[in-house]
Amino acid sequence: RVSGVVGVVVVGLEWIFSLDPPPDHLLQGLWTNVRAPCRALVIDLTSDISPGLRFLEESKVWLWPETRILLVGPKANKETVLLHHSLRNTLHGLYFSLDPLTKQRPLARPEKTDVSPSNRGGVSIGVYRRCVYCDEGEAGVQFLYSWTLHSNTLKNHLLF
Repeated sequence: RVSGVVGVVVVGLEWIFSLDPPPDHLLQGLWTNVRAPCRALVIDLTSDISPGLRFLEESKVWLWPETRILLVGPKANKETVLLHHSLRNTLHGLYFSLDPLTKQRPLARPEKTDVSPSNRGGVSIGVYRRCVYCDEGEAGVQFLYSWTLHSNTLKNHLLF
């Protein structure tokens, strides 16, 4: 953020990898923006993890272990992604799992219906981090927090 201006770079991974070969200058130019400690690389893996993992491999993210990487996708993929070899030196890798909450049927008497945030449906969010040496000296995945979109957000929690 410089003088009140926020810089954002959005890259369509499917488009990049549809080009043959992918443009190296785009991948190299990206690193001039995300290596600063106040920036992060955010990768959406909600529909398919393959382009995101390929992007991490081809951009050689392991060469910059201090890069903050935020990954968003289904809970089932958290370990596959966080333990992927392209993140082998990554010190600041977070995975935000997005899982739908099940809606519960209202009780027969409407005045007794539980309308707490957890019973309204919506999305449950879990935050996991890549731990470099937590599994007997090997990389592992640690659960950090969870909340729903209807509950309070993470206040006063340091993610990195």
